Amino acid sequence: MSRFYGPGCLFLFLLLSLLALSCGDSGTSPEGGGPGTGDESYVVLAWNDLGMHCLNPTYDELVILPPYNTVWAQVVERGNPPRIVTTGVTVEYAIENNTYSVGKRDYGQFWDSAVDLFGPLFGISELAANTGLTGNTLSGEMNLDGDHFVADGIPVVPVDDEDAWDPYQIALITVKDAQGK
Repeated sequence: MSRFYGPGCLFLFLLLSLLALSCGDSGTSPEGGGPGTGDESYVVLAWNDLGMHCLNPTYDELVILPPYNTVWAQVVERGNPPRIVTTGVTVEYAIENNTYSVGKRDYGQFWDSAVDLFGPLFGISELAANTGLTGNTLSGEMNLDGDHFVADGIPVVPVDDEDAWDPYQIALITVKDAQGK
């Protein structure tokens, strides 16, 4: 049985959760401030561009699109005026409770045919398991792109690590200063 999932219905980042996590509590930090220290000096906004759109449940007969998701994030320092932060920080992403895609139902078939299907388009001659077409995995460091950070080609599928169907995956965005705090 084949299924078609329309735009955005399979992959939704819960941005309100990410915003709440990024802001911390209302107290001040003993470390003296900075991203993730709980002093609310920074806000992290994160979003997905299209969601898990048109993802195939199998790849043995038809390919609409590969497992390919993009996460964007912007770090803003509160103030008057607010300031977009692009230096002195690293921004990381991780899909919660989803550390691999190969072996989850039939989605792993993608890696069996990825080079034949998408190799010329993406300039790849081999693709490791659980690696997306751009080289990203289900966790890693985001790249600076102008005034924001991006990780594209994340190969997430709508099944978590306990093999439970979960079309609303959550990405945890972590911002660290130069000292790793």
